[in-house]
Amino acid sequence: MVAVVAVALALIVTPFALGAVPMWRLVHPPCGHDSRTPADYDLSNFREISIPSQGINYHGFFIPGTNGATIIVPPPYNSSRVGMMPEASLLAKDGFNILIFESRVCAGHDVVSLGYNEIDDVGDALAYLKQNPDKLPVEIDKIALHGFSSAGATATMATARYPEIHALLAEGGYDNIDEQLGLQRTSGFLDSLAVLGSRAIYRISTGVDASMLVPIEAIKRIPPRPIFLVYGSSEVSLSGAKDQLAEAQKALKSPTEILQLWIVPGAGHGGYLSAVGADEYKRNVLPFYHCALLNDCQAWNNLWKAQ
Repeated sequence: MVAVVAVALALIVTPFALGAVPMWRLVHPPCGHDSRTPADYDLSNFREISIPSQGINYHGFFIPGTNGATIIVPPPYNSSRVGMMPEASLLAKDGFNILIFESRVCAGHDVVSLGYNEIDDVGDALAYLKQNPDKLPVEIDKIALHGFSSAGATATMATARYPEIHALLAEGGYDNIDEQLGLQRTSGFLDSLAVLGSRAIYRISTGVDASMLVPIEAIKRIPPRPIFLVYGSSEVSLSGAKDQLAEAQKALKSPTEILQLWIVPGAGHGGYLSAVGADEYKRNVLPFYHCALLNDCQAWNNLWKAQ
């Protein structure tokens, strides 16, 4: 009898653990420490900032621009406050204010939620800009989000939540985390136990259900605000990007509203900048921000007329 019970427990616990352990590791990454500053990207004019957030401060950088518009660059996954500086530095050198900050695990939390709880972090960054204790040269009606990967999902969901965000550029995010991680697909009892383990550990670790991570639902609430999606031609989640684009198109009220998907040739998940080079990246991305935030749309319109 004891042997039967032991075998039965093993049959239950083993597949449960096969789902639970990878999820535990996924949401408990180490901080991707990086001691570099904007100076390492040829930006000498910057200041270190501290963003208050529920008893903990997020460290970041503010790089002042010349046109008053601000691009908030939330951190992907476990990155440091310079994790997105290669891209952000190109935006800064074009005259945009840049606010960039560290991930949750770098700030002292022990868990990331892969995009959902991080929406609150964007809210804290917005509150910091509104209160403006450091007297930064910010125009509150000219704020955009630029997020990659999990931060692309965060940026999409945060733009839907916060009407103060005027424009969204999301690179390589997911459209539905359940589908991305296979949490909806089961092929039998043991597979169901593995999925149960994944979902249970995610819920226990983050305090929310994985079903909340659905940028494809959030993106419907963003138009008429400008949206630009950037994905690689070899990206696994490209089909999800096309689905998001289709959902956003349904919400458009005018054909003149800004909504585009740039499929970066030769790129997978990330590496868009390295795939096409800085000049081509800037040729596609900078006109979006000029049009969305500065009402200077000639380059943007010319870019998409040619495609």
